[in-house]
Amino acid sequence: MPYYRYSSTFPTETWEYSTPSGLHPVDPNKNPRYFCNRFYTTERDDSVECYIQTLGHEVGWPNKVFKAYLRDRYMFHYAVRGKAYFDGYPVKEGQFFFSYPYQSYDFYEDKDDPMEIYYIALAGKNAKNLIDALGFDKVSRISDFDFADVIKTLFHDALYVEHPNVDLELYLYSMFLKIMSYHKPKNLNIPGNPGKDESSSYSYYKTAIEYINDNCFVRNISPSDVANVLHISPSYLRLIFDKYCKLSCRELIIRKRLEYAANRILFDNYSIKEAAISVGYEDYRLFSRIFKKYIGTTPKEFRQRKQQVKIVPVHKDE
Repeated sequence: MPYYRYSSTFPTETWEYSTPSGLHPVDPNKNPRYFCNRFYTTERDDSVECYIQTLGHEVGWPNKVFKAYLRDRYMFHYAVRGKAYFDGYPVKEGQFFFSYPYQSYDFYEDKDDPMEIYYIALAGKNAKNLIDALGFDKVSRISDFDFADVIKTLFHDALYVEHPNVDLELYLYSMFLKIMSYHKPKNLNIPGNPGKDESSSYSYYKTAIEYINDNCFVRNISPSDVANVLHISPSYLRLIFDKYCKLSCRELIIRKRLEYAANRILFDNYSIKEAAISVGYEDYRLFSRIFKKYIGTTPKEFRQRKQQVKIVPVHKDE
């Protein structure tokens, strides 16, 4: 599988292109203000079980905005410096965030402290099975990691050192597996399976809230999905929400999706139709009716008011 290498350095905006046999990497010791250097495949190849499609290192610039659409891979980003916002959620040094294939997301660099990140993408017909086996189907999209030195060493060796006699496909894939081996359970925050006493039922409730907050914008999750992640029955999940929350699980998911759509209208200048599609409503008229039911105003009126929406679960003891 052929890999090609691009590098760019801003603000000069000069581009370099080379093949693995003649690399001209940017010197990492110079640490240019704006920098990007990466390997990537030129062709999608679904016949391969798993392969690394993209590998890179980037130092952003203040207020940089990146919008991802229709990417056919799993993307892992490791922040080693600075601040940014991933789909509106803050990301800081020492955290990683990841996205699913064909998931749209926004990435904003902090205006005063732009982020330095390393990123790697996995693709192939069996990629989902590997991701699920690693536990990433059940975790927060933003989590802490404590192996920044390992990340820097592995990525710099791949990006800045020539490997003319190495099979890059196998080399990069083995690098990905090594990175995965450093993800410990405490990094992944996978829910456990405690008993069903008073304390554990509240633990289930808190974990359910966290999972909804992290995943309801990623894909069209349902209360059954939440129950499956917690390894409990849907009926027991309903009892938990009835006990601790004034909203049902389904209603909270709907409200959180509407929060996302409302903030896209407010901050990203989405049209009503675009906001509706971003949360899974093909019929924007239906979306407008549901929006008014839960938010209290139509999307058009909401845009005019310019008031941010923040949905939080209302606990029964409040």
